[in-house]
Amino acid sequence: MITSTKSSKITEQKRSRRKSSAGRRTARAAVLQVLYELDTTDHPIEESFSWIVSEKRLNDDGVSFAWETTKGVQGASRSLDNEIKKHTARWPIYQLSAVDRNILRIAIYEMSSNGGVSEKVAINEAVELAKRFGGDNSYRFINGVLASFISSKLQGLSPPSGN
Repeated sequence: MITSTKSSKITEQKRSRRKSSAGRRTARAAVLQVLYELDTTDHPIEESFSWIVSEKRLNDDGVSFAWETTKGVQGASRSLDNEIKKHTARWPIYQLSAVDRNILRIAIYEMSSNGGVSEKVAINEAVELAKRFGGDNSYRFINGVLASFISSKLQGLSPPSGN
C-alpha cells in the first residue's frame, strides 16, 4: 500500500522531472540561438551567450547545461559537420540553413557525448526546435537525418554477419 507520504514524494519527483525537461528545452532553444548567432556574425561566444541567456531567464542548471552544450557543440563543430555530411548526401553542409545545421549539431552532439540524453529525447527535442525555429519542412528533414544517423550508428554496433 502506498502511503500519502510516498505518494506525495512520487508526485514531487514527477513534477521535478517535468520542470527539468522544460528547463532543458528552454536551454536548448538558447543554445540554438547562440550557435545561430555565432554562425552568422563575428560576435564572441561569451557575449552572445550572456545576452541570449539573460533573455531566456534560465535557472542555474539551465545556464550550466546551455553553456556546456554550446561550448561542446562549438568545439566539435567540424566533426559534427562531417557526421552530418554522411547523412545529407544531397545537401552540402554549407547549403543547409543555419537553423537546421545547428539543430543537427546539437542533437548529434547530445547523442554522441556522455550527457545522458537518450536518442529518443534528442530526436524529439530536435524536431521540436525545428518546428519552432525552422522552415515548414525542417522538422521532417531533421527527423530523417537523425534517423539515418542512428541507423548507421546501430549498424556499426552490430556484429559482422557471416562469421
